[in-house]
Amino acid sequence: MDAEGSGVSGLKNSMAIPPSQDSPIKPPAFALFAYGFRPFFLAAGAYALLGLIAWLWMYMTGVHPLPSQPAQFWHGHEMLYGFIGAAIAGFLLTAVPSWTSARGFAGRPLILLAALWLIGRLAFAAAAVGAIASVDAASFYAQLSKPSWAPPA
Repeated sequence: MDAEGSGVSGLKNSMAIPPSQDSPIKPPAFALFAYGFRPFFLAAGAYALLGLIAWLWMYMTGVHPLPSQPAQFWHGHEMLYGFIGAAIAGFLLTAVPSWTSARGFAGRPLILLAALWLIGRLAFAAAAVGAIASVDAASFYAQLSKPSWAPPA
């Protein structure tokens, strides 16, 4: 063992030590938007449940947001851009900062991105025009991949 007790020479103990009472670092009061994975993995899980309930109701009653289209169109769109979109966003907003050693989205940019995802879900659910589907997908993924959202180093 080395002097630091890690068992491997040159490696430091990587356990996270919580801040003490005297530490200037304070955990946020509302931590949902502190890391990119939190709102999107939560949204993916919640939307999986809510989307399943909505789909079963639409399937049984025959009522769906786009009456001129088959109900499967809504289901397919919401699986790709609702559920999978939230899961991909959660993964990317977690993995990319880890890969690049840069700080990830937090705070206002993350709130705006999560709001854009939610607005897309609500707009498509209330839509009578299929063009909303393409605007929804394009705006969310464009903002997710936008380099100017990256916080300064």
